Amino acid sequence: MKFNLASTLACILLSCTALSAQGYSVTFECDDKSLKKALSQNSQTLQLKEKTTPSALRRRAQNDQERFEELAHYYGYYSANISFSIHGSSVLFRCNLGPKYVLESFTIEGIKPYSEPKLKIGQPISTQQIVDAENSLLWQLKKSGYALAAIAKRECIANTEKHSLAVTLHVEPGPQLHFGPSTIVGAETVLPETINKYIIWKEGSPYS
Repeated sequence: MKFNLASTLACILLSCTALSAQGYSVTFECDDKSLKKALSQNSQTLQLKEKTTPSALRRRAQNDQERFEELAHYYGYYSANISFSIHGSSVLFRCNLGPKYVLESFTIEGIKPYSEPKLKIGQPISTQQIVDAENSLLWQLKKSGYALAAIAKRECIANTEKHSLAVTLHVEPGPQLHFGPSTIVGAETVLPETINKYIIWKEGSPYS
């Protein structure tokens, strides 16, 4: 069987050039409207929709595929599967989300929380809710004098059979800090006693 190598290469080059000239379209199939919006806002395939080549387009879609699965986890779909297909100048992303995971348990190690986190066992859980709970916990600790408190580790264990998530936060509170004596310097025209009236903290009280 004979073929013209020059003609074949010319056809390949023509195909690449045609795609570069007309660009491409991107479509998302996703049942969750909020997640769908997040996918479009974080899609390199969509944002870089200028002249490209088939190989570059596939690389963009593959990079998006990994990023989209992380986003699906962020929205609570920890068993989500994201796929894509390319047909000519059209790119289609399909989201098989599966069920949203529910919170199985929420444990804080390293210090006792001052108030219960606003998370309900048995209710759908997302990464955003976990992050909000972390920030709330740190805010409580800092108000109580633990200015150096930090989340040392977040441990999330997903049960794919029960579609549930067990969350454990490992907290490093650090030392509890207290206010020391206040010193007033440079107030030549105002009595220190007057300034002291406006100091809202007291010596020995927890730093916040």
